[in-house]
Amino acid sequence: MQRQTRSLSFSNPNATSTSFDNVLHAAAHSGNQRLVGLLLDAGANARYRTDLNETVFDALPADAKLRAPILKVLAEHGVTEGAV
Repeated sequence: MQRQTRSLSFSNPNATSTSFDNVLHAAAHSGNQRLVGLLLDAGANARYRTDLNETVFDALPADAKLRAPILKVLAEHGVTEGAV
């Protein structure tokens, strides 16, 4: 019997929702560094601004322990606060 493998595929890494303006902002807000990295790798727009002109940096969690790893992932992808 051949083993099946599944691959993670994002149909739209810039999708929006009613809770957050886009999935990258939601992932950043939740402190999920792995998902932030996956979304950026899949082409998520890190420079997206909400209707209130908020960036992914505005969505970051207040807790420094959750915030620091997300900032690191963003920086590894060339995303800096001054550039968005």
